[in-house]
Amino acid sequence: MNKISNKIIRIYEKFFISIGSTSIFIAQSKRFIIEVKPSNGECDVDAPRLLALSPFRFRGDLEALADSKKFQVFKVSDKWQKKMAALFYPKGFKLGFNYYDSNPDTQIKKIQDSTRKFFLKFLKDLYAKFDIDCVIGACVWYPQDYEWGYVSRMINTPYVVLHRENLITGDGHYEQRVLQLKRYGIFSGNHIIVHNERSKKAFVESGYVTSEKIDALGCVRMDEFIKSINAQVSIGASVNMQNSKKVTFFSFQRGVGLRGVTEVWPQNHEEGYTDLFAKTHVAFAQLALDNPDIEFVIKAKWGGGWLLEIE
Repeated sequence: MNKISNKIIRIYEKFFISIGSTSIFIAQSKRFIIEVKPSNGECDVDAPRLLALSPFRFRGDLEALADSKKFQVFKVSDKWQKKMAALFYPKGFKLGFNYYDSNPDTQIKKIQDSTRKFFLKFLKDLYAKFDIDCVIGACVWYPQDYEWGYVSRMINTPYVVLHRENLITGDGHYEQRVLQLKRYGIFSGNHIIVHNERSKKAFVESGYVTSEKIDALGCVRMDEFIKSINAQVSIGASVNMQNSKKVTFFSFQRGVGLRGVTEVWPQNHEEGYTDLFAKTHVAFAQLALDNPDIEFVIKAKWGGGWLLEIE
Protein backbone atom coordinates (compact mmCIF):
# COMPACT_ATOMS: atom_id res chain seq x y z
CA MET A 1 0.00 0.00 0.00
CA ASN A 2 2.82 2.41 0.88
CA LYS A 3 4.49 1.81 -2.48
CA ILE A 4 1.25 2.66 -4.29
CA SER A 5 0.62 5.81 -2.24
CA ASN A 6 4.23 6.96 -2.67
CA LYS A 7 3.93 6.44 -6.42
CA ILE A 8 0.74 8.52 -6.53
CA ILE A 9 2.37 11.30 -4.49
CA ARG A 10 5.38 11.27 -6.81
CA ILE A 11 3.09 11.63 -9.85
CA TYR A 12 1.38 14.62 -8.23
CA GLU A 13 4.74 16.18 -7.32
CA LYS A 14 6.05 15.81 -10.86
CA PHE A 15 2.84 17.37 -12.17
CA PHE A 16 3.32 20.42 -9.93
CA ILE A 17 6.91 20.69 -11.16
CA SER A 18 5.75 20.52 -14.79
CA ILE A 19 3.43 23.51 -14.28
CA GLY A 20 6.03 25.41 -12.24
CA SER A 21 4.03 25.36 -8.99
CA THR A 22 5.90 25.23 -5.69
CA SER A 23 2.86 25.18 -3.41
CA ILE A 24 2.89 21.47 -2.52
CA PHE A 25 6.60 21.59 -1.64
CA ILE A 26 6.31 24.78 0.43
CA ALA A 27 3.49 23.08 2.35
CA GLN A 28 5.74 20.06 2.94
CA SER A 29 8.55 22.27 4.27
CA LYS A 30 6.80 22.68 7.63
CA ARG A 31 7.61 19.03 8.34
CA PHE A 32 11.17 19.08 7.04
CA ILE A 33 12.63 22.38 8.26
CA ILE A 34 13.00 22.94 12.01
CA GLU A 35 14.86 25.41 14.20
CA VAL A 36 17.96 24.50 16.21
CA LYS A 37 17.22 26.20 19.52
CA PRO A 38 19.95 27.57 21.79
CA SER A 39 20.51 25.45 24.89
CA ASN A 40 20.80 28.55 27.07
CA GLY A 41 17.92 30.91 26.38
CA GLU A 42 16.50 32.57 23.29
CA CYS A 43 18.22 34.07 20.26
CA ASP A 44 17.72 37.67 19.16
CA VAL A 45 14.83 37.71 16.68
CA ASP A 46 16.81 40.09 14.48
CA ALA A 47 19.82 37.77 14.23
CA PRO A 48 20.63 36.46 10.71
CA ARG A 49 18.83 33.25 9.80
CA LEU A 50 20.91 30.30 8.59
CA LEU A 51 19.56 27.22 6.81
CA ALA A 52 21.80 24.16 7.21
CA LEU A 53 21.86 21.50 4.50
CA SER A 54 22.52 17.84 5.44
CA PRO A 55 22.43 18.87 9.13
CA PHE A 56 23.49 15.55 10.68
CA ARG A 57 26.90 16.04 9.03
CA PHE A 58 27.74 19.10 11.13
CA ARG A 59 28.58 17.09 14.26
CA GLY A 60 27.73 19.79 16.83
CA ASP A 61 28.55 22.90 14.79
CA LEU A 62 24.88 23.86 14.42
CA GLU A 63 24.31 23.67 18.17
CA ALA A 64 27.44 25.78 18.73
CA LEU A 65 26.22 28.39 16.25
CA ALA A 66 22.79 28.45 17.89
CA ASP A 67 24.29 28.76 21.39
CA SER A 68 26.34 31.76 20.25
CA LYS A 69 22.98 33.56 19.81
CA LYS A 70 24.51 35.43 16.89
CA PHE A 71 22.44 33.39 14.44
CA GLN A 72 19.02 31.82 14.22
CA VAL A 73 19.76 28.33 12.91
CA PHE A 74 17.37 26.15 10.92
CA LYS A 75 18.02 22.72 9.47
CA VAL A 76 16.46 20.93 6.52
CA SER A 77 16.02 17.15 6.33
CA ASP A 78 18.63 15.61 4.06
CA LYS A 79 16.07 12.93 3.14
CA TRP A 80 13.80 15.66 1.81
CA GLN A 81 16.73 17.17 -0.07
CA LYS A 82 17.46 13.81 -1.72
CA LYS A 83 13.79 13.28 -2.52
CA MET A 84 13.58 16.72 -4.17
CA ALA A 85 16.69 16.02 -6.25
CA ALA A 86 15.45 12.57 -7.31
CA LEU A 87 12.30 14.09 -8.83
CA PHE A 88 14.47 15.31 -11.69
CA TYR A 89 16.39 12.07 -12.28
CA PRO A 90 15.41 9.73 -15.13
CA LYS A 91 14.76 6.10 -14.23
CA GLY A 92 17.97 4.21 -13.51
CA PHE A 93 20.12 7.34 -13.16
CA LYS A 94 23.04 7.02 -10.74
CA LEU A 95 24.66 10.13 -9.36
CA GLY A 96 28.46 10.17 -9.69
CA PHE A 97 31.43 12.53 -9.69
CA ASN A 98 30.75 13.38 -13.34
CA TYR A 99 27.74 15.40 -12.15
CA TYR A 100 30.19 18.11 -11.06
CA ASP A 101 32.07 18.30 -14.38
CA SER A 102 32.40 21.77 -15.90
CA ASN A 103 31.25 20.28 -19.23
CA PRO A 104 28.75 17.55 -18.23
CA ASP A 105 27.29 15.05 -20.67
CA THR A 106 23.89 15.60 -22.30
CA GLN A 107 21.88 13.63 -19.73
CA ILE A 108 23.41 15.42 -16.74
CA LYS A 109 23.08 18.82 -18.42
CA LYS A 110 19.38 18.14 -18.93
CA ILE A 111 18.95 17.16 -15.27
CA GLN A 112 20.81 20.28 -14.10
CA ASP A 113 18.82 22.60 -16.35
CA SER A 114 15.45 21.22 -15.26
CA THR A 115 16.44 21.19 -11.58
CA ARG A 116 17.73 24.75 -11.63
CA LYS A 117 14.76 26.06 -13.57
CA PHE A 118 12.37 24.81 -10.88
CA PHE A 119 14.67 25.52 -7.91
CA LEU A 120 14.96 29.18 -8.91
CA LYS A 121 11.32 29.64 -7.95
CA PHE A 122 11.14 26.94 -5.27
CA LEU A 123 14.07 28.24 -3.20
CA LYS A 124 12.95 31.86 -3.56
CA ASP A 125 9.56 30.90 -2.12
CA LEU A 126 11.08 28.66 0.55
CA TYR A 127 13.59 31.24 1.77
CA ALA A 128 10.90 33.92 1.81
CA LYS A 129 8.70 31.69 3.99
CA PHE A 130 11.46 31.13 6.56
CA ASP A 131 13.24 34.51 6.11
CA ILE A 132 16.52 32.73 5.33
CA ASP A 133 19.56 35.03 5.01
CA CYS A 134 22.27 32.45 4.29
CA VAL A 135 22.57 28.76 3.43
CA ILE A 136 25.37 26.64 4.93
CA GLY A 137 26.74 23.23 3.97
CA ALA A 138 29.11 20.83 5.74
CA CYS A 139 31.10 19.59 2.73
CA VAL A 140 31.65 20.72 -0.85
CA TRP A 141 30.98 17.31 -2.43
CA TYR A 142 27.67 16.22 -0.88
CA PRO A 143 25.46 15.57 -3.94
CA GLN A 144 22.20 16.38 -2.15
CA ASP A 145 23.56 19.86 -1.35
CA TYR A 146 24.98 20.73 -4.76
CA GLU A 147 21.93 22.21 -6.52
CA TRP A 148 20.66 23.90 -3.36
CA GLY A 149 23.96 25.73 -3.00
CA TYR A 150 24.29 26.46 -6.71
CA VAL A 151 20.82 27.99 -7.04
CA SER A 152 21.02 29.80 -3.68
CA ARG A 153 23.87 31.88 -4.99
CA MET A 154 21.95 32.51 -8.23
CA ILE A 155 19.11 34.10 -6.24
CA ASN A 156 21.53 36.15 -4.11
CA THR A 157 21.25 34.04 -0.96
CA PRO A 158 24.86 33.38 0.12
CA TYR A 159 25.99 29.76 0.22
CA VAL A 160 28.85 29.12 2.65
CA VAL A 161 30.43 25.71 3.23
CA LEU A 162 31.90 24.91 6.66
CA HIS A 163 33.94 22.08 5.17
CA ARG A 164 34.36 19.22 7.64
CA GLU A 165 36.82 16.92 5.80
CA ASN A 166 40.12 18.58 6.73
CA LEU A 167 42.40 15.87 8.10
CA ILE A 168 44.97 15.62 5.30
CA THR A 169 47.89 13.54 6.54
CA GLY A 170 50.79 12.42 4.31
CA ASP A 171 51.91 13.79 0.95
CA GLY A 172 50.02 11.06 -0.91
CA HIS A 173 46.81 11.99 0.89
CA TYR A 174 47.38 15.64 0.02
CA GLU A 175 47.92 14.86 -3.68
CA GLN A 176 44.81 12.69 -3.70
CA ARG A 177 42.73 15.54 -2.23
CA VAL A 178 44.02 17.97 -4.87
CA LEU A 179 43.15 15.53 -7.67
CA GLN A 180 39.74 14.91 -6.12
CA LEU A 181 38.92 18.61 -6.03
CA LYS A 182 40.09 19.10 -9.60
CA ARG A 183 37.32 16.72 -10.73
CA TYR A 184 34.70 19.04 -9.26
CA GLY A 185 35.44 22.01 -11.51
CA ILE A 186 34.86 25.41 -9.86
CA PHE A 187 33.15 26.06 -6.51
CA SER A 188 29.65 27.37 -7.15
CA GLY A 189 29.05 28.93 -3.73
CA ASN A 190 30.19 32.15 -2.05
CA HIS A 191 32.76 31.04 0.52
CA ILE A 192 34.44 28.02 2.09
CA ILE A 193 35.68 27.79 5.68
CA VAL A 194 38.15 25.00 6.51
CA HIS A 195 39.84 23.94 9.75
CA ASN A 196 43.49 24.40 8.82
CA GLU A 197 45.94 25.96 6.36
CA ARG A 198 46.91 22.61 4.79
CA SER A 199 43.31 22.01 3.75
CA LYS A 200 43.06 25.56 2.41
CA LYS A 201 46.24 25.08 0.39
CA ALA A 202 44.85 21.90 -1.23
CA PHE A 203 41.64 23.68 -2.22
CA VAL A 204 43.47 26.61 -3.79
CA GLU A 205 46.13 24.47 -5.50
CA SER A 206 43.43 22.38 -7.17
CA GLY A 207 41.89 25.46 -8.78
CA TYR A 208 38.53 24.61 -7.22
CA VAL A 209 38.38 27.94 -5.39
CA THR A 210 40.43 31.16 -5.31
CA SER A 211 42.27 32.21 -2.16
CA GLU A 212 39.85 35.13 -1.75
CA LYS A 213 36.91 32.77 -1.28
CA ILE A 214 38.35 30.43 1.36
CA ASP A 215 39.59 30.89 4.93
CA ALA A 216 41.12 28.59 7.55
CA LEU A 217 39.28 29.51 10.77
CA GLY A 218 39.31 26.31 12.81
CA CYS A 219 36.39 24.16 13.94
CA VAL A 220 33.30 25.89 15.34
CA ARG A 221 32.34 23.14 17.78
CA MET A 222 35.79 23.23 19.42
CA ASP A 223 35.41 26.83 20.64
CA GLU A 224 33.71 25.91 23.93
CA PHE A 225 36.26 23.17 24.60
CA ILE A 226 39.16 25.62 24.15
CA LYS A 227 37.40 28.16 26.38
CA SER A 228 36.97 25.57 29.13
CA ILE A 229 40.65 24.57 28.93
CA ASN A 230 41.76 28.22 29.05
CA ALA A 231 39.46 28.85 32.01
CA GLN A 232 41.04 25.98 33.97
CA VAL A 233 44.52 27.30 33.20
CA SER A 234 43.61 30.86 34.22
CA ILE A 235 42.40 29.77 37.67
CA GLY A 236 45.27 27.34 38.17
CA ALA A 237 43.04 24.27 38.05
CA SER A 238 44.71 20.92 37.63
CA VAL A 239 43.53 17.61 36.22
CA ASN A 240 44.36 14.36 37.98
CA MET A 241 45.80 12.40 35.07
CA GLN A 242 46.02 9.25 37.20
CA ASN A 243 42.22 9.06 37.19
CA SER A 244 41.63 10.08 33.60
CA LYS A 245 43.87 7.88 31.47
CA LYS A 246 42.27 7.21 28.12
CA VAL A 247 43.56 6.00 24.76
CA THR A 248 41.52 6.41 21.58
CA PHE A 249 42.06 4.46 18.37
CA PHE A 250 40.40 5.87 15.25
CA SER A 251 39.26 2.87 13.25
CA PHE A 252 39.50 2.78 9.45
CA GLN A 253 37.90 0.92 6.55
CA ARG A 254 39.75 -1.86 4.75
CA GLY A 255 39.46 -0.14 1.37
CA VAL A 256 39.67 3.50 2.37
CA GLY A 257 41.71 5.76 0.08
CA LEU A 258 42.86 2.97 -2.23
CA ARG A 259 42.72 3.61 -5.95
CA GLY A 260 41.31 0.66 -7.85
CA VAL A 261 39.36 -0.60 -4.84
CA THR A 262 35.77 0.44 -5.45
CA GLU A 263 34.37 -0.32 -1.98
CA VAL A 264 35.52 0.84 1.44
CA TRP A 265 34.58 -2.63 2.74
CA PRO A 266 35.65 -4.94 -0.14
CA GLN A 267 33.76 -8.24 -0.25
CA ASN A 268 36.99 -9.83 -1.41
CA HIS A 269 39.07 -9.94 1.77
CA GLU A 270 42.26 -10.20 -0.27
CA GLU A 271 41.74 -6.58 -1.32
CA GLY A 272 42.61 -3.58 0.78
CA TYR A 273 44.19 -3.30 4.22
CA THR A 274 42.84 -6.65 5.47
CA ASP A 275 45.91 -7.71 7.50
CA LEU A 276 46.60 -4.19 8.76
CA PHE A 277 42.98 -3.79 9.86
CA ALA A 278 42.96 -7.09 11.75
CA LYS A 279 46.37 -6.73 13.39
CA THR A 280 45.94 -3.14 14.57
CA HIS A 281 42.52 -3.78 16.11
CA VAL A 282 43.69 -6.99 17.80
CA ALA A 283 46.81 -5.25 19.15
CA PHE A 284 44.69 -2.42 20.55
CA ALA A 285 42.33 -4.91 22.21
CA GLN A 286 45.31 -6.74 23.72
CA LEU A 287 46.64 -3.47 25.13
CA ALA A 288 43.27 -2.92 26.78
CA LEU A 289 43.40 -6.36 28.39
CA ASP A 290 46.96 -5.76 29.59
CA ASN A 291 46.14 -2.34 31.09
CA PRO A 292 42.81 -2.55 32.95
CA ASP A 293 43.47 0.78 34.72
CA ILE A 294 43.35 2.65 31.39
CA GLU A 295 40.22 3.24 29.33
CA PHE A 296 40.67 2.16 25.70
CA VAL A 297 38.19 3.45 23.11
CA ILE A 298 37.83 2.37 19.47
CA LYS A 299 36.18 5.22 17.54
CA ALA A 300 34.37 4.10 14.38
CA LYS A 301 32.92 6.71 12.04
CA TRP A 302 29.68 4.72 11.66
CA GLY A 303 27.95 1.92 13.54
CA GLY A 304 26.24 -1.10 12.00
CA GLY A 305 28.45 -3.07 9.62
CA TRP A 306 31.58 -1.23 10.71
CA LEU A 307 31.21 -2.55 14.26
CA LEU A 308 30.61 -6.05 12.91
CA GLU A 309 33.89 -5.80 10.96
CA ILE A 310 35.72 -4.92 14.18
CA GLU A 311 34.08 -7.73 16.13
